[in-house]
Amino acid sequence: MKKWTIILLGFIVSPWASAGDSKGNGGDVIVCQNQSVQLLDYFDARQKKWPLFDFSQESDFRKIVTVLLNQLQTVSPFRAQLYQKWFSEFFQEVHFIPGKISLGDISDEDWQGPIPKGCEQIQVANQNPRFLPPGKRYAISLHWWQQLDPFDQAGLVLHELIYRELQSPTSSPVREFLQWMSSAYLYGLSNIAFIEKMKQWGFLFVNLQSILINIQGPLVRDGQGVLREAYPHGDYYSYWNNESWALSSRAPVHFYSTGSVKSFSLAQDKVISTSWGDLIFLKQSKWAELENRLFFYESGQLAKATVGRSTIKANYFELELTQMNRSSFRGLADITFYPNGVLAEVSTAMGWVVWPRTSNKVQVVGGTPIGWSDRGRLLRADLADAYVMDLPQGKLQFFSSTQWNHLGQWVEGQLTKVPQTVTIQGQTVLLDGFSKVKVFPNSLYLQEIVPSKDVYLLDIYGKSRKCPRFQKIQLDEQQKVVID
Repeated sequence: MKKWTIILLGFIVSPWASAGDSKGNGGDVIVCQNQSVQLLDYFDARQKKWPLFDFSQESDFRKIVTVLLNQLQTVSPFRAQLYQKWFSEFFQEVHFIPGKISLGDISDEDWQGPIPKGCEQIQVANQNPRFLPPGKRYAISLHWWQQLDPFDQAGLVLHELIYRELQSPTSSPVREFLQWMSSAYLYGLSNIAFIEKMKQWGFLFVNLQSILINIQGPLVRDGQGVLREAYPHGDYYSYWNNESWALSSRAPVHFYSTGSVKSFSLAQDKVISTSWGDLIFLKQSKWAELENRLFFYESGQLAKATVGRSTIKANYFELELTQMNRSSFRGLADITFYPNGVLAEVSTAMGWVVWPRTSNKVQVVGGTPIGWSDRGRLLRADLADAYVMDLPQGKLQFFSSTQWNHLGQWVEGQLTKVPQTVTIQGQTVLLDGFSKVKVFPNSLYLQEIVPSKDVYLLDIYGKSRKCPRFQKIQLDEQQKVVID
């Protein structure tokens, strides 16, 4: 079984599908006499002595945008990927308006910084559709764009991408987020501090262990302030082990104290190919109103889930899980794994075990567990049909509670209720069908039986002993009675 590494893929439905914005907000610049034009966001940061990254030696604003988005990738991977996509389409969607003009007179009331004498604030970008021809999203004043240095041009592009996501009433949170992502401050925050800042700025989601969580919804923390529960932001796809999964936004994601994902629910059924066969992970559990949760170890390895109609194959047997005649009953098996990825247990609704050596199908009792060792060997299974075992003392039909050891060798089982006999020390012994029979796995000689009639057998000292009916008899591999 492979480790289930989580990598984000994308949304089922994007909330940013429409073009333009009717509010008219956009990027501003500060224009001063005999000085270069500066983006307001960076002008404000410099006034506050904010330690912006130094791109003075870079002449291509595109490279600066790429560097800043790559940096954002380290703390907000999906957002960085989203902005990278938008940036790749930016110059197909921008409309440069010629002339020395302002694109609106939106007052940025949240900005308290003083404008130096001889300077003025001009809005040079706008996403209002009234400025835009069909098929365009961004309007930018070409004259003022050409006056900006590469770093400020990059900042203006990023300002528009951030505003496209936030759609905030003013540019203040857009400007502040751009200042943070253009300096080292953003990348020194703890997870909790980062979530709080993003929530304060009005963002709807952040990445946590590559899952998008809704930070404007309920967030449950433990006594140390560590996030332990949050809801996904919309039904979206995660990409694990070359497979996409849709997470349900209606059920919370639980986290370990280390931040690793502990469990979540699915928005869609999903078929996954594993070394144990094709497993159908269900959106809902055994009853239609209950959501199925997938549980994980801290390492990211799958720990437990509910699967539907599947065929599970392992050493010495094949388990077929089949649908019951009940439309509301969807979950056919609770399946668990060891931390090393080996199948640990399957609790079935209905199924069969197929023994490859004989090709015999034996039905498994519904709702009972089938277990394996962490080496993948069968340990136990409850059988609904009689399974005939050839022993040195004769044939026995076993019915349920059949167990094997960690090497896959048969150990014990429950007899069927029909009278069954074995030959011990030349005597015919009638066995109690309500008791288990144990054998020595390597030799399959009887180790423990319960007779239904009194019988006399030799003990390990060569003495004849009465073995009363319905009392357990311990035997050694020479089939002598063991005396406690």
